Amino acid sequence: MRRYEIHLTVAAASEALPALAAARGMKYTHIQLDRGDHASQPMLSLLVAGTPASAEAEARRTAAELQAAGFPVARLKVEAAASEAGTLPGLYFEHHVKLSLPEETDLDAVRGLAVQHDAHLSRNARRVRVDGVRERFVTQRCHHADRPRAAAALAGLLDALTAAGWEVAEVEEEWVLVDDNPGLDAGWFG
Repeated sequence: MRRYEIHLTVAAASEALPALAAARGMKYTHIQLDRGDHASQPMLSLLVAGTPASAEAEARRTAAELQAAGFPVARLKVEAAASEAGTLPGLYFEHHVKLSLPEETDLDAVRGLAVQHDAHLSRNARRVRVDGVRERFVTQRCHHADRPRAAAALAGLLDALTAAGWEVAEVEEEWVLVDDNPGLDAGWFG
């Protein structure tokens, strides 16, 4: 059975969201985009097993439950591992590169390099490290690309980041099956 990741972006942040997520076995993250019309994006995530259809049904059921609890969902995404792209219909590849940056890092330089690779910066607003290291995520999307082309784009991004001397802490490659509101990223992507 395949595993899928569901992301539900909630319309507005609330102090109640972390407890709600914990009670439902979900992960709460407050994503802060580097720029954009909707830079603050509180998100609940969960993993499910099954088929693409059952994962989407679970996502829609959970979104309806959140709506009924007073937390309207602004965006619903269902993702699979990038390796599934050859067997599952989807929309685009999405890569997340987590950087661990010294406090003095020029974020404009990171931003400029990311944009050269069709990528953009974000951070987890809830995670602040006491050692001064700043964690940033570089997100790259590859539309109308097959897996080799998307992998080449990611390799180019990783090469550029490491050549600039920035520490890559983690890399995640996903195949997005459902994204019901890509417009939420207006001004960040697009």
